[in-house]
Amino acid sequence: MSSQSQKDGESSKNDVWDDSLLIQSYDKSVRLAKKALAKKIARATNKNKNESSDGSSVEQLSQEPTKTDFKVGDYVRATYEDGIDYEAKIISIDEDNEECLLKYVGYENEQTVKLSEVIPSWGKNARKKQFDEAKKGEKVSEHMTERGADLPPMFGRLPPPPPMPPNLTDEDSEHLSAMLMSWYMSGYYTGFYHGQRMQKTPRRK
Repeated sequence: MSSQSQKDGESSKNDVWDDSLLIQSYDKSVRLAKKALAKKIARATNKNKNESSDGSSVEQLSQEPTKTDFKVGDYVRATYEDGIDYEAKIISIDEDNEECLLKYVGYENEQTVKLSEVIPSWGKNARKKQFDEAKKGEKVSEHMTERGADLPPMFGRLPPPPPMPPNLTDEDSEHLSAMLMSWYMSGYYTGFYHGQRMQKTPRRK
């Protein structure tokens, strides 16, 4: 009897799903999605640089302040850690070290850069576009998080994802995160749909 009870206890422990890996993969997928969105925004705003064919853009840039004329509160462009240029606002300036603290428009990320690496802003339209796209990305992320938190009781627990394959490269890991994210959302909506159908179907007495 004791042996059987021990087996039953081990079986019960195995039945408790550990979805920590799924949660980590979900968080990573959200970060990757934000990064991809940021790159898309940068590519779109970079087109504005060469749009003018009458030389007005060149004239406008020539009238912008040089790096030595920047002051706190000015809008500029700088290269973020991902290697892409973004619109930002100068928060503070360290004249001794010739550096400035920037806050990127819409993203609220802060970064210290050399004044020599800062260029004039591309204008209000570029800043507004970056701000709008950043907020759209936040809403998508919040919506996905809320939908995951609103799982019905009968679907509150999902089985764990397949085991992680060994020796993953960075590219493989990114693809796996995207796959797990798709698997998670597909499972949720499939279960939610069937749950609604079951509630609407009349039960036999």
